[in-house]
Amino acid sequence: MDMHVWLAYVVTAIVFSLVSGSGMVNSIIDGLTTVTIDAIVMLGYTSLAALMGRCICSERIMSKINKVFYSMFMGCGALFAAAKA
Repeated sequence: MDMHVWLAYVVTAIVFSLVSGSGMVNSIIDGLTTVTIDAIVMLGYTSLAALMGRCICSERIMSKINKVFYSMFMGCGALFAAAKA
């Protein structure tokens, strides 16, 4: 995660906690918790993307993945079309 993005999250959390007025300590803790969880989730997504990038380098595997997701999207579309509003 880029240091500027992390710093922006921290500053935003502190500013929001100061603006709220009441429960400033709880607001700071909530903001820092949100930033920490956000950073962990983004790190997980980038790690997974890096692993998947190595796995799908062949055209044969990419073709199979495209067929699976095509089928999933068509199935969802059929369910939406069949659903009564």
